[in-house]
Amino acid sequence: MNRLLIAIYCISLILTACKDEVQASIKTEKRERLDQLIPAYSKADSYEKQIQTIDSDKDLFEAKSLSYMDNDGNIESVTALIDSTYQFSKLIHYLTETDGRQVETHFYFKGNQLFSSVQTIRRYTEKSSFSREVKTYYNSQNEVVYTAERKAAGENNITKSAYSKVEKRLHDPSKALEIINQKGKFQTNFLGFNESRGKIFLIIGTEYYNSTVVIPGYRGILKTIKNNESNYLNKALKIEFKEATELDGFSYQALLDIKLI
Repeated sequence: MNRLLIAIYCISLILTACKDEVQASIKTEKRERLDQLIPAYSKADSYEKQIQTIDSDKDLFEAKSLSYMDNDGNIESVTALIDSTYQFSKLIHYLTETDGRQVETHFYFKGNQLFSSVQTIRRYTEKSSFSREVKTYYNSQNEVVYTAERKAAGENNITKSAYSKVEKRLHDPSKALEIINQKGKFQTNFLGFNESRGKIFLIIGTEYYNSTVVIPGYRGILKTIKNNESNYLNKALKIEFKEATELDGFSYQALLDIKLI
């Protein structure tokens, strides 16, 4: 009986040891897998923690820009995540090109300082798909200190791909800032009116980019502009809007407020 108890005890120790080894092996494997996903840069953890803090912050409020179209039919817009002091914590710049190429760039800020950017480029065709993600870290002088890249083809999930160091690449947030602030080439100048689908559209923009918002009718300042369009052509307007979708799926930008600048 004693021999049997000793044998059972020994087997139990062996199984426990094996279980501990397996668990340790799984933890190590997960750690190695995670390390492959994070760029091989000595200060990467510090940057990644700041990125994670912003992405998980539920107190940031969202502001969306108008959706603009250029003369070739490419569409651009920006979503901003703003903190309680009205500073940008993150800007997301969306670009959809006429050939189906999609570019999405995330800009991360600490105060007024850009510290990281992540750009994902996707291209889909009838026969194949491809995506590439480029991550860049910046120092306090807005200089690129490190850039890494990962790719995926077909239906592979790029988030499971490993990063590799590449030549330093700068992603400039200036355009995204112009879009969200209705400045520069994205200034909302009066360009005209158009009526379609039983709605009146106010056309705004510049010679480079334009946008449209649905207006409730010609009243107030809109009536003044309508009655003298030539005098107001290219005059700067400040536009506030909301996104709206009808039951048939038709989506548009609806005017909330308009001011002459």
